[in-house]
Amino acid sequence: MKQGSMSKAWITTSVSHNKPYKKVPVKKYFQEIKPLILLQRAFGKLPYSFNEEGFAPFKLLSFPVIYTIIFIVFQSTWTVYSLCIIIQEKIHKAPSYDVTLYWVSIGLFLLLNFTTPMTKWIDIRKFVHHVSSWQDFQNNHLDAELGANLSLTLMIASVLLLPIASVFVYCQSYLLTDLSLFVMVPYIFSFVETGVIIIHWGVVLYELRIASRTLLSKIIMDGCRQMSTYRRTWLELSKLVSGVGESLGHTGLVISIVLFTTFVLAMYALLSSLFEPAKTCNHVWGLLINAVLSLLCNLFLFNAAHRTTQEVGPDFSCKILASDLTHLSQVEMNEISLMVQTISANPPTVEYLGFVTVNRSLFVSLVSNAVTYLVVLIQFKASAPEKPVKEEVVQ
Repeated sequence: MKQGSMSKAWITTSVSHNKPYKKVPVKKYFQEIKPLILLQRAFGKLPYSFNEEGFAPFKLLSFPVIYTIIFIVFQSTWTVYSLCIIIQEKIHKAPSYDVTLYWVSIGLFLLLNFTTPMTKWIDIRKFVHHVSSWQDFQNNHLDAELGANLSLTLMIASVLLLPIASVFVYCQSYLLTDLSLFVMVPYIFSFVETGVIIIHWGVVLYELRIASRTLLSKIIMDGCRQMSTYRRTWLELSKLVSGVGESLGHTGLVISIVLFTTFVLAMYALLSSLFEPAKTCNHVWGLLINAVLSLLCNLFLFNAAHRTTQEVGPDFSCKILASDLTHLSQVEMNEISLMVQTISANPPTVEYLGFVTVNRSLFVSLVSNAVTYLVVLIQFKASAPEKPVKEEVVQ
């Protein structure tokens, strides 16, 4: 098979060719995030066929589904092997409470290789629906291009993500463990898959902020008239904002929990290392990188959601009221008042399955809880019986 044919099959192959399917076009937005779509396909997280315009309806007997199942089995098998090595050779033989927690923090991130495929399959229909919803909003409501010309940026990020993940895992293997690279390879899967979710989260929320600014500029250019039409447009925009949390709810929640737990355990291991002269500088730096990276990833997720909900919600109404309204009639003023009331009554929110609202307050709460958990872990350490040291943590 020629290379061009293989590339085409990679994107659009479906087992059934007799019954043509109805494609869901999404145009420019889909083209911008297409590098992330391809990366998710490559790592077995997108069991949908698609072409240059958009996604096709789900087909159980199709190349994407078969490839996804094969990749998940392959990834899970390799991850189980790596976890068995860590548990048998490191956790079970750990000479102390500190060393046990240290290796738990190392192995915890591998759990994403099991949870992410499951949560992604749960979220995938809503994810596809949310991506497809941009076409209707762009054509029937905003009547303007929403793209922020991120295609090149996302293409570069997608190409560099795998090499960066490989270098990061290699460095962490040198700094923190004596495990072979073969055992550490599943961490590359976890790193890339988490990176794709985080990048997509940030991009879609950034695009929504661009859409909000475009809508606001159209309102002001029209002199704040035709507010009934713009009110319907804003409601559709608000649905898209809230849909971000719904389309990635299970996956985002699991990633945030794993990142938070990794941060707590890495910080505890780091604090323990600072008081033990036996630990090398490399060991301390490795733990510090783990802790800081986990914290920054959660900060990015929560800050992006907070900025978008603020800009589409309260800031949007404030900027309308701050514009020149002296030339408007009483009827038009009533429309503006209704618009502001609509924004106030239906503020956009990004939530994880309705459990928590994703914003900066949640991040502050997590950091506060992390301090509490660190105190509890230190108390456990103080009350744990001392054991003779049989081996040291890897230098």
